[in-house]
Amino acid sequence: FALIEKVSSLKDELLDFSEDREDLVDFYRKQFATWQKLGAALNGSFKSNRSALEKDAAAVKALGELESIWQLPEPYKHLNRIT
Repeated sequence: FALIEKVSSLKDELLDFSEDREDLVDFYRKQFATWQKLGAALNGSFKSNRSALEKDAAAVKALGELESIWQLPEPYKHLNRIT
């Protein structure tokens, strides 16, 4: 009986965990390649060409959006804006 009460008291936390797990599984199955490409671009070609990119207002805006997505602790819902 105590186990049932404990599980019942943790219902919200268990549901949150389940949702977080689904987000992570989906991320690794469908978005991880995009995430890796974003990191490579931000730390590679975008970084080495930053001075040229900063001369274009649209490029500055796009780069800012990409960097903000990269810094999110849970970027899952935003990666679809990259592809």
